This record gives sequence, C-alpha cells and structure tokens, in this order.
Amino acid sequence: MKTNRFQDSIPWLTISVPILVGSISYYLFGHVTWVNVELHSTIEAVDGLASIIIALFLLQEKGKEHSIRLYLLANGFIGMGVLNLLHGPMTLGRGFVLTKIMASLICSIWFLLVFLSAKLKKHESLFRKKIPLITAGGSVLLGICIVRYRDYFPNMIIDNNFTDTAVALNLFAGFFFLASAWRLLHDSCGVTDDDKLVFVPLALLFGLSEIAFPFSIPWCSLWWMWHFLNLIACTLAVWWIIKNHYELVSILNDTIAQREASQRHAALLSDLLEHSSQPFGLGYPEERLGICNPAFPQLLGYSMEEFMTLNWAKDITPADWQEYDKTMLEELHRTGQPVRYEKEYFRQDGTRVPVELFVHLCQDAKGQPQYYYAFVTDITERKQAEEALKDTKAVLQAAMDQSQAGIAIADAPDGRLRYVNRAGLLILGKSEAEIVVDIDFSKYGTAWQLFDFDGSRLKDDEVPLARAIRYGETWTKEFIIRRADGQDRIVWANAAPISDDTGRIKAGIVVFLDITEHKRAEKEIRLNESRLESLLKISQYKASSVPDLLDFALDEAISLTESKIGYIYYYDEERKEFTLNCWSKEVMTECSITNPQTIYQLDKTGIWGEAVRQRKPIIVNEFQAPNPFKKGYPEGHVSLQRFLTLPISIDEKIVAVVGVANKNADYNQGDVRQLTLLMDSVWLITERKKSEEALRESEARFRSFFDLPLIGMAVTTPEKAFVEANDELCNILGYHKNELMQRTWADLTHPDDLQANADQFQQVLDGKNDGFSLTKRFIRKDGLVIHAGITTRCIRCFDGTIRYFVTLVKDITNSMQAEMLLRRNEKRLREAQQLAHIGYWIGIRISIYSCGPTKCSG
Repeated sequence: MKTNRFQDSIPWLTISVPILVGSISYYLFGHVTWVNVELHSTIEAVDGLASIIIALFLLQEKGKEHSIRLYLLANGFIGMGVLNLLHGPMTLGRGFVLTKIMASLICSIWFLLVFLSAKLKKHESLFRKKIPLITAGGSVLLGICIVRYRDYFPNMIIDNNFTDTAVALNLFAGFFFLASAWRLLHDSCGVTDDDKLVFVPLALLFGLSEIAFPFSIPWCSLWWMWHFLNLIACTLAVWWIIKNHYELVSILNDTIAQREASQRHAALLSDLLEHSSQPFGLGYPEERLGICNPAFPQLLGYSMEEFMTLNWAKDITPADWQEYDKTMLEELHRTGQPVRYEKEYFRQDGTRVPVELFVHLCQDAKGQPQYYYAFVTDITERKQAEEALKDTKAVLQAAMDQSQAGIAIADAPDGRLRYVNRAGLLILGKSEAEIVVDIDFSKYGTAWQLFDFDGSRLKDDEVPLARAIRYGETWTKEFIIRRADGQDRIVWANAAPISDDTGRIKAGIVVFLDITEHKRAEKEIRLNESRLESLLKISQYKASSVPDLLDFALDEAISLTESKIGYIYYYDEERKEFTLNCWSKEVMTECSITNPQTIYQLDKTGIWGEAVRQRKPIIVNEFQAPNPFKKGYPEGHVSLQRFLTLPISIDEKIVAVVGVANKNADYNQGDVRQLTLLMDSVWLITERKKSEEALRESEARFRSFFDLPLIGMAVTTPEKAFVEANDELCNILGYHKNELMQRTWADLTHPDDLQANADQFQQVLDGKNDGFSLTKRFIRKDGLVIHAGITTRCIRCFDGTIRYFVTLVKDITNSMQAEMLLRRNEKRLREAQQLAHIGYWIGIRISIYSCGPTKCSG
C-alpha cells in the first residue's frame, strides 16, 4: 500500500509551519524579552522525558526493517534526553547553554550516523545491548561534570549574547539534523511505515531549532521560538508514542485473541485429529516419525509405541515405492506446495495397503525443512472399485468391440465423435481415422452420406445421434448409408443421451445395425408369401385347359415381379423350337404387329432366346443400351425398358421359357429366384393338370373296358374284400353288386379250392411274385358250382406295399363239361379198341379228330 497524501506532506508541513510562525513572531515582537524560568524548565524537562521515552520505545522495535537505524536514533534520543533533563533545572549562567548545546550535538551526531547504517548492520547486536548503556552513562557523566564543574567549562554566553563557539556548535548540530532528515526522507520515500516516516519531521524540527539559535538572545522571541520548536518536536514524539502505544495495544490484543483462538483451534484440531478416523502423521527429514493420531498405526496394525520406533522411509514403505516417494518429496521441496500422490504401505503382517498421501512441508526462518506432515487415506475400497470399474470397462469395451451392432459415442454439445467400434466401421465402410474427425452433428448427414428412403439427404433433426445430443431424446430411425464403395446399406439406429447427475447432457450414444439383409429377407418373405398366394390362386383356379392355367399364372408372375408385361413360350429341345403359349393382356393391347409370329426357331431368336442358349436367367436393366445378343424386334412391338427371362426345366430338360418386362426398378436376383420358384411350381401344377387329364382319359378308357360284358373283373383289397366289380362278374356269380360287395373271395370259393388259392395269394403278399393264374370253383348264389379261370395281379405303392388286386374271372364251366365229356368218350373208345381190330379203331379215331377243333389238321 502506498502512503496517502497527508503522510507524504508531513515533512513539508513540519518545515513550512515553524518557518512561517517564526517569521511572524520575529516581525511582530523583534527582540522583546520574556523571562520565565519555570516555563523554560518545563519545556526542557518535557523534551528530556520525551526523548528518553522515544529511545526506550525504539530499543524495543526488534525485527523491523532497518532496525539498526532505529537503534542509532535511540542512542541520539538517550543522549539528548539525559542532558535536557539536567539542563532544565539549571539557571542562566556558565554551563547552562553548554549543556543544551551538548544535548543537541550528541543527538545530531547519532542522527547523522544513519548514513552509515548499512555498514553498521553487522554490529546490530552491539547497539542492542551495550551502546545504549554507554551513551546513557556518558551523557549522565557529561551532564554531571558540566553542572558540578561549570566554572571549568568555557562560557557560551557573554553580555547576553552567544559566543562564536556556541554558534558554531549549534550550527553543526543543525546541519547534522538536516542531513539526517534528508537521509531519512530519501530512504522513506514511498514507504508506508509511520515508524520511519515520523523521524523526518523530528530531525527537521531539531535542525531548524539549532539554526535559529545563533540569531537569538536569551529570553527573546526568537529564543523562545527555537524552544517551542523543540516542544513541537516533543509533541510530535508524544503523538507518535501514543499512536504506537494504541497500535501496539491493539496488536497485542489481536495477537492475544489470535493466540487464544489459535490455542482453541489447535486444541480442537488436536482433539479432532486424535479422534479422527483419518490417519495423520508427522515425519522428519531424517526419516523418523513424529506425532501421529491413533488411526495411523491402527491402519498398519501397530501399537502406538511400536509405530513410533519405525523409519517412515524404509520400515513401512515397500522398496518399489521408495524412489517414487523420494521424487514426490523433491517436488515438495522445489515448489513448497503440498503434494498429493498414491503409494502403498506395509502392514505389520506383511500385507500391503494402498493409500493416498497429502503431504505438507514446514520450514524454518531460513527456509530449511523442519518436518513433513501428511494426511493418509486408505484407498483400498477405491482401488477395488477402480479395478472393478476397470474390469467392467474392459468387459464393456470387449463387448462393444465384439458386438455385431455398430456403436458410436459423441461428445456434447458439439457432437464430435470420439469412439466407433469395429462393427460400426464395417457398417459405414470407413476407417477409424475417417470417422473420428473434427466435425459436429450438423455435418453428419453429409459426412456419412445418410439418406432417407425417398432418396433425399437425411435432415439434421432426423439423425438419431444428433437428436439425442441436441434435444436429449431417445430416437429410433431407419435410413440408408451410402458407403464409399457405392453400396447402399439400410441401417436401423437407436440413439440416447448420456447425462450426469445434474441432468446435463455430456454425450450421446447410438447403436446401429445393418438390416439390409434383414430387409431383403423381409422382402423375400413378402415375395414368398405373395408367391404362395399366387400358387394358391393358381392351384385353386378352375382352368378350362392348360393354356388357360398358364395364362392365369403369367398374370400372377407379372404381379409378383411388379412388371408390366410378360410371356410364356413352350420349347421343344429336339426341334429347338419355341411355340407361343400366351402373352400378357397389356402386350396384346399395346402391340400393333399384324399377324404376329407364334413359332420361332432358336437360332433366329435374339436376347430372349439366350435363356435357352445359356441355360440360365437373363437380366437386362437397360434394354435400350447396345447389346450383342439383341436382334431387334419388328415395328409396332411393345416398347421394353427392363427385361427378365428364364428357362423352365423338368429333369434338366428345358420345356418352356417365361419372360417379364418393364418393372419400375431394376430386376435383381430376388426377382429371378421368385419367378423361378413360381414357374417351377406352376409347371408342376401344369404337369399335374396334364397327368390328371391323362388319368381321367385313362380312367374313362378303363371304365369303358371294365364295363364291357366280355369277362368278369373285380378290384379287391389285400384282405380279399371287394372294392369294385363289373356286371359280368355279378352275372357269373349270380349276385347283385351290392350283395357281392359285402362278401370276400373266400366266401365265394369252393372249400376244396381254398387252400390252393390261399397259397398263391400268400406268395404275392410275401413279395415273391406280383400275381398268379389258376382254375378254381365258385359257389353261385343259387348253389350251383361253376368252374372259372382267374388271373390276379397286384398294384403296388411306391414303397412296395400292395395297394389293391385286379382279378379277371372267366366262366369255363361249359368248357370243363365238354372236356369232361371228351375224356369220358376217350375212355369208352379205349375200351372199344380192346374189343375190335386196332386199324379199324384207328380209322375211326382219325375220323373223330377230323371232326375236332379247327386247330387240328385232321
């Protein structure tokens, strides 16, 4: 703090006021004399007492800046005070003026020594102890000598005028005082210390009074003036003493109050430290322990007595921490600022405990370290939490790195990315250096090529991560990322803000998945569902013919592939010839070709024949672009923009080709797959329809043959039950059809023929053969026994099991009777041959054979 203006003006007021007062007094009163011994004695006594008091006070000013100067001034005040006290009671005469002159001269000499204060600094202790006593003793001795032996000293006043010696001594004293005032003023310029600044006016006043001395005579106005100048100096000294007394008392009171507060505070701190669970300890640079609270040895498992015998640098500090300890203490010595660091201590049982130290350094007045004191915190739980957090962080980091979902984290409020995991980089098709760059969320849409499904650039407020950071919202959206390789990937993203305990958004996190394949799968599922619906419609369609069915199927194929037009051609691999089955209705309305061709040779077809030549699907998404396989098409043909054609094969044989065209978007492999699956299924349905038509024709032919009255026919189960029987069989067996259906072959067979029939039937059941033929007897409904020849064949399933039997029955009763009659006739003939000539019977036999069947030659 700088001195105020009043303090700076005190020396100049001290000079100017006495000069002004003295000039006015001398002008008004001249050499008017006023003899007042009592007043003079009082002034001198006051001067002496004030000087001694000032000296005593200055001798107590220890430790202040420039204290050697205060001791020099104190000696001057001692000499002047002692002599003024002796001068006061003296009467005018020999020794009277000399005592006063010597008082001023001794004081001025000590004041003048302030010029040498820097050189006398090394003798400061001497000025504190011996010199004041010597000055006081010498002054007393000089004063007593002058008083006691005044007649032996020169007279300083003759005829009521001062002698030249008196004038010279006073002028020297005045000069010395003014010189010291200049020195003190020069040294005190700009300093706020009143203790030093007050001595400048004192020296000025003393100097002016001594200079006024030669121009006065005893008891004149000028003589009184320089006495009053000394009185003013004494008054200033008294003011200074009172001021310093009150300041000192105030300081002492404050000091006492502070000391008491410090003692109470120290007692409180001591009590707190004593009972605190926070370990506290004091250690010395020589590595021994000082005071500590009970919590410190308890932390390490020691008693207080055991703990105080330990070396803090070696006994309780592990070797691997000692160098670090030393480094931190060097930092403490270098900066003087407390250091906080972590280390480990040994417990008494040899285990280690992690701690945090907060170490302070206390130094002496010379800056040398006295001791350290430290607060010790057990950070075991914190370390465990940190390890757990570290493990958790590592697990989370590994989880994020191994996650199939992309994860990105950006700082708030600017949205600058600071982390993107491996999956996220793969989805974005970029490197980490390309991702984690200095861009804010307002540039996400442009930097990462984000698009909406309508093809427009994704707006800032529609980017989930930007929305989470800006508005603190959890936001989910699907959009398109256009990667550097040109691929468009569909991404699902869910972003959320990360907030601190106060709710302030610190960052944002987004989890995003590449759902391109999922979307394709969804589309594929929808297409599959559409294809199945189409197949259901096709299978349920009541087609009048196969071409009608294929016409309907073509419409479904066009709808499934989102095309506008299409066609189906049959293909004959042997003739390498296409035959038109159907064009879509839109083609027929747009095409203006007259007499369109319906049969094409493979070698004369253009790009739509490539499906057969290359035996694979052909896609042309820019039909108007040049293509070496195109051969053009006739004028009036419907215009094509995009085109897809593929072969339909049965048992690796191409039987047809299907084509669709003019889809709004490009055809792709999904269209190929769906169209292939649809048409393969359609062709199976077509083949089934053909088979059903053939089967119906076959059944009609079989039914017409079955119902012919040529031979009895029956269809039976492996259990010999009837499934079907024709009218001829009913006539042979004499039953109505309903009656016959209630019986089995065993019910109708003659008992003597059952075993032979059963043996043959069992061989078929055992898989040894597929049928048999035999002659057996049936019992008709009317009880007659008939002979029949039967032929039975089994119809098997794909797994070899017998589905049913088909049996043909021929009534051979008449033939059997004729054969039996023939055998009887032959028997009679043989008997006649035995009675007659053999040649004759032979002739008769030949005659008989001549009348036999036409197969015989007779």
